[in-house]
Amino acid sequence: MVELFEVLRKRRSVRLFKETPIDRASRDLILEAAIRAPTAGGTEAWLFIAVESDEARKRLHRLLLDAHRTYFTRLLRKPWTDERFDSWVARFGGDYCLAPLYVAVFADLRDRVYIDPRIEEIWVQQSCAAAVENMLLAACDLGIGSCWFGVSLLIEDEMKGLLGVDDPNLRLSAVVDLGYPRSEVKATPRRKGLEDVIKSV
Repeated sequence: MVELFEVLRKRRSVRLFKETPIDRASRDLILEAAIRAPTAGGTEAWLFIAVESDEARKRLHRLLLDAHRTYFTRLLRKPWTDERFDSWVARFGGDYCLAPLYVAVFADLRDRVYIDPRIEEIWVQQSCAAAVENMLLAACDLGIGSCWFGVSLLIEDEMKGLLGVDDPNLRLSAVVDLGYPRSEVKATPRRKGLEDVIKSV
């Protein structure tokens, strides 16, 4: 339990990586952790696409930058200007979220088992979220950094086009980047403590 809580406290989002590739054994351990996650109804309704080739990684990186631009300039209640976004990205030398490995996580709704589609879709997305969290924790335990990109949903069609996914019943849930951190990863305190978020009844 001590080791688990060390990982829980140490894990944080990483967006700048070394060029060192992730070996196949480490990749498979991270993906094994994903499929060990809780899954609603035991359906295991998920699909994981590993993006490893240089060309695909670079294209996905550009799409993630486009998604971030949309997020900052169009989604926020107090949006950034394009100039501010460009200046922010330039601080990282163009390497922001450029990773040796990405994993795209899809909710797989091709074989439905419930009569209520709304509930089923929520449950499948929850299962995918649990799988992503397992991936992040397993990666951290291996000394590999990661980040959970929800902004990928803003450009789901483009992502599916890149990954060769054309089935409407495969819904993008997240993209995770994975790589060895460029700098030391240090635990950071939460802004809210337990007393701020727990209510007993």
